[in-house]
Amino acid sequence: MSALKLKILILVAGFAGPCLAYWLAKIRLDIFITIVERSPSPRATDQPIGIRGPAVEIIKAMKSESTL
Repeated sequence: MSALKLKILILVAGFAGPCLAYWLAKIRLDIFITIVERSPSPRATDQPIGIRGPAVEIIKAMKSESTL
């Protein structure tokens, strides 16, 4: 009998949701992550979230962490 896979639903508001999914995936548990973003209309740019300000520094730290 195998263990059930943990299912995680992240209802996001910008940058925090994908960041949480990244770190959850990094700990390598047997999980299935779904991210849901709701917007009143399609965004005009290719980027579904705005990455600017403090988020840029967080991404840089995540990149350096992933190379360790």
